[in-house]
Amino acid sequence: MGFYNGYAAVKVNGKWGFINHKNEFITEPKYDEVDFFEDNRAAVYIFDDKANDYPGLKYRYTYIRPDGSEITDFIFNRNYGFNRMFSSGAAIVHYNGQDRLIDRNGNFLLGEDYTLHTICRGGMIGASWTENGKRVSGFASLDGKNKIRLNGASPFNGFMKDRALIQQTVYTDFGSKNKFGMIDRTGKVVVKPTWDYILYSDDFSDNYAAVEQSYQYGFIDLNGNTLIQPKYTAVKLFNEGLAAVSVDGKYGFINIKDEMVIKPVYDYADYFMEGYARVNIDTKSAYRNSPSQLGGKWGFIDKEGNLVIDTVYDYVDPFYKGIARVYVYQPGGGLGSAKIGYINKQGKVIWQPRR
Repeated sequence: MGFYNGYAAVKVNGKWGFINHKNEFITEPKYDEVDFFEDNRAAVYIFDDKANDYPGLKYRYTYIRPDGSEITDFIFNRNYGFNRMFSSGAAIVHYNGQDRLIDRNGNFLLGEDYTLHTICRGGMIGASWTENGKRVSGFASLDGKNKIRLNGASPFNGFMKDRALIQQTVYTDFGSKNKFGMIDRTGKVVVKPTWDYILYSDDFSDNYAAVEQSYQYGFIDLNGNTLIQPKYTAVKLFNEGLAAVSVDGKYGFINIKDEMVIKPVYDYADYFMEGYARVNIDTKSAYRNSPSQLGGKWGFIDKEGNLVIDTVYDYVDPFYKGIARVYVYQPGGGLGSAKIGYINKQGKVIWQPRR
């Protein structure tokens, strides 16, 4: 999880709590599971054998504030659905068999008539609702007063950088498939739904999106202009001026002019954050979509391609406010049983790996 918004989850004697950057506990380790802080709230879980019929979901949860106080009792049931983190002041919870939207104090938003389709982003959420006896699909504000209705398409995520992803089903002689595009906050289609997939994020500084077409990847701007034609077998998003791309099974970094500025020599590489990118060498696994299962060793490089933190860890999280979480796997184990510690940008261990 690493440090996010000033706090990090730590596990002590099988229970989870949170520390701040001073290594002080804001809440003692007492929870069975936790999510990281987002929008000044973090989901915390307690095991309850009666919470759900599914073995992996036998938890109830609520959220805590940065002072460690809980916003409600443990009234929400874990489910396989949405990410439970807060965004734009709201989170999706599973309550009485339905996904509902709550504010940061646990009050319900929107009504039971709404079916939620996306997480909340940019103050709006993808949903469907009833109008004049018919179900309508689109985006709604958190109070339900402002709505964008979609015609022939459905919402895929909330608004990021004043854009929201939409998907449209296209039928051919061989079946059907979804194509992706973008709308702006007026509902205008700014990127036609012609791409196999589009990926972008408001967590990154660069205003570009990765696009997929026939299993090849390139980049567009947020108005739909193609900047780099799809030609790479894998890419990461642009951030801080560079993006990781895969060439012949090895990762390097390009700029927006499609110039290779860091040679492709790594088995895996991720986006730059605070001037550092995490890289992997000696990969032993084919699970390229699950970095924590790659095997090999992880470290960090700078924008000149210098290895600034040696590849000695079994897994690492990106840097956040000068601190990165590092993992040391146990013999025969993986991420779930790893010892977890924290390092600074000089590679100094500030929290020794422990379970």
